[in-house]
Amino acid sequence: MNIILIIITICVYILMILNTKKRTATALLGAGTLLLIGTLTSSFDVAKAFTSFPSEIIILLIVLSLFTDIFERCGVMNRISYKFLSSSRKEVKLLLFSFCPSLFSLVPYL
Repeated sequence: MNIILIIITICVYILMILNTKKRTATALLGAGTLLLIGTLTSSFDVAKAFTSFPSEIIILLIVLSLFTDIFERCGVMNRISYKFLSSSRKEVKLLLFSFCPSLFSLVPYL
């Protein structure tokens, strides 16, 4: 039965790679499928899985997904990239010092 769980996990990762717009939904569906199969086959204790996983992470994933969707619809990322490009025409150093830190802060939203 562990082979089936491993195959499902690999399929979820492949779907997350191929479907970049819906990674959170794919991950949640994959996790739900793994929990359902684990419950039905008694492969692992689901109650122990939920108690060992912090609920703050689930809330964080949902909030990041919502903000990513809102930022994408409002054009925030396009506006930021336009500002970076317009400021780079004037000073290259300003672009490097402002782009690198902001890139690391935007990684969760990409």
